[in-house]
Amino acid sequence: MDPESAFARRTEELPLHPGSLFLIALSGGGDSTALLDVAWRFAVRRKIRIAAARVQHNLRDASAEEAENRLCRRLCAERSVPFTLLEIPAGRLYAEVETTGRGLEQAARNARRRALESHGRSIGASFILYGHTRDDQLETLLMRVCSGSGPEGLRGIPGLRGRSFRPFLGLRRNDLRCYLEDRGIPWVEDRTNDEPTFRRNRIRSELLPLIDDIIPGWSSSLDVLGERAAEVAGTLEWILDNQLSIDTDARGCRWNRDAWNRLPSYGKAMLLWRGANTLDVSGIPDRRIPWSAVKAARDAVDEERLWRFAGMIIESEGPSIRMRPDEEPALGSCGLSRDDLADGFDETVGGFRIMANRRPFSGATAVYVETDSWPLVLAFSADRGLTEVNGRPITDPTSERGVTDVGREILYISIRVVEME
Repeated sequence: MDPESAFARRTEELPLHPGSLFLIALSGGGDSTALLDVAWRFAVRRKIRIAAARVQHNLRDASAEEAENRLCRRLCAERSVPFTLLEIPAGRLYAEVETTGRGLEQAARNARRRALESHGRSIGASFILYGHTRDDQLETLLMRVCSGSGPEGLRGIPGLRGRSFRPFLGLRRNDLRCYLEDRGIPWVEDRTNDEPTFRRNRIRSELLPLIDDIIPGWSSSLDVLGERAAEVAGTLEWILDNQLSIDTDARGCRWNRDAWNRLPSYGKAMLLWRGANTLDVSGIPDRRIPWSAVKAARDAVDEERLWRFAGMIIESEGPSIRMRPDEEPALGSCGLSRDDLADGFDETVGGFRIMANRRPFSGATAVYVETDSWPLVLAFSADRGLTEVNGRPITDPTSERGVTDVGREILYISIRVVEME
């Protein structure tokens, strides 16, 4: 299907009317440039309005940024589309990485989304349009398969969520490049897309060609996996909605224990994720909360034990279960993936210097972790150092002589308060 037909078909699900406004997330790359042209043609036919905005992250050299800004302005001027440059102050993303422990790529995505959503509200945009393609969907699904995601993550990038709309998820990246070439429309390729620093780039340039060679047609099978996962996740959410409700008040959220006890195990996990999203205190997206931590929380609730993790407390309260923000957060927290330990981890997060390695080093604590518990969430405090891994007290290998280490591995971790000048 050509991009114009695909766009028209996908917009049938939108409640559009004359005067509706599309905000195009424009970067100057091939995907978003094709989106701009296709959406502009559609808007002319349907008599709706269109605007575009580019987010400048200030992570690259100024000449590259300005070249892309000029192209975006030119593309919009040729179509009489209002254009706005949204600039993120230099250094802000690195500061977010340092204080939250997130990767730079994730911090940039979050900042981009926030900037576009804020601008969209200010101009009264009906929908914000992104140029994600089937290639982006496949890369995302593959990354989530490898990270142990459940059905809620394996459904992939949503075509429509709130005001965010992605009409090209059924098209390949090359379909959009052919569209631009046929019409003589220029675009730029972001050089950072080829840098092996980011995991997605390595998957795109190294892993996918290898899978194509070994398993021809794998992408269609992954499409089916995503479709089935979406239906499974939707079914589970429907069941949860009909079995139990979460009540929210100024103290957090709560639900009925008898209804909790009737839920199957995975329904309980989904409820905990939903509660965490309601509180929005951890700053960690669902798929980044380790499965082992969710299981630990579920066990604690089943056994009516207090559970404290990532800025939240879950406790029994009469016939109810209460989840609330930790009013005395003595612990800091940081996420840690396997990739982070490839060359040793040494980062400053929220006033703490966190060092981790697979090999012993001076001042480090030896810690047992389960091999299936990645990614890890470390909890720590200024006076006690490392206190928990994925919501469980740390286990020192030297205190468990004779205990099998099958399914476990040893890490060496040091948490130190950064001295302020």
